[in-house]
Amino acid sequence: MRTEGTLIKWDDARGFGFIKPYDGGEDVFVHITAFPVGTGRPSLGEEVSYELETGDKGPRANHVMSMRTVRTVAQLPEVELPGPSASRAELFLIPCFLIVMIVLSIQSVLAQMALFGYGVVSLWTFFLFAHDKASARKGRWRVEEAMLLLSSSLGGWPGALLAQHVVRHKTSKRSFRSMFWATVTINLIALGMLLCLESWLD
Repeated sequence: MRTEGTLIKWDDARGFGFIKPYDGGEDVFVHITAFPVGTGRPSLGEEVSYELETGDKGPRANHVMSMRTVRTVAQLPEVELPGPSASRAELFLIPCFLIVMIVLSIQSVLAQMALFGYGVVSLWTFFLFAHDKASARKGRWRVEEAMLLLSSSLGGWPGALLAQHVVRHKTSKRSFRSMFWATVTINLIALGMLLCLESWLD
């Protein structure tokens, strides 16, 4: 887990210093070897992000990065590879899916429960996408792509699909979109199998 703080002491000749965590607590020891090679020498008062480790001599920072570097990377546009980008035609999948589920819910208790679940998880997923987009613009910590995909696979894909078009996020990154549509396919197959099983048991 990464945390943030300020470099309050630094001995450049000996290559070590101490970080004051933003959330309080004991000062954290940091050595020059904890900084990435080629990023230059740290300076007193610099804001940093680091992984906290606990050793025999107390807390120690590892994998340290200047917050200037973190914010710059977060603000860079995602590298896109040639591939299919999102089109508005995809949005028709949402009303089609909604109509099918409403029709099925007339006679299926499972469909009724699924329809409610899809609505709740989709709202949450839409929020995650919107939050990740805002974080990217402001240079803050991003939502992991794995979390976005997991939420989509659990039934939040309608909200994810809507968010991609409303906030224009993750619309043309080839690797992500391939994984996203894989989660949609798996989710729909699983739902279809459950509905068929319910019908068979009846």
